[in-house]
Amino acid sequence: MLKRASLLISLMAASAVAYAAPVFMSNEWAEQACSAWNEDEELTQGLGGKWIENDAGRGYKVIQIYRSDCEGEKKV
Repeated sequence: MLKRASLLISLMAASAVAYAAPVFMSNEWAEQACSAWNEDEELTQGLGGKWIENDAGRGYKVIQIYRSDCEGEKKV
């Protein structure tokens, strides 16, 4: 499943370039990536088991994406 998620993110990035998409890892890119993730049933419903249950009691998962080569704020 993680391999599929990595493939999806790679495909999103590649197709984004073809359509003059926003700058990779920018706020606009992150919004589009989250929307695409949330629209994919395999990613939202198919990622089960103990990983999805570990939500620190919040009722939702938090995934942080960041770049190590940026100055200032690195989180998207």
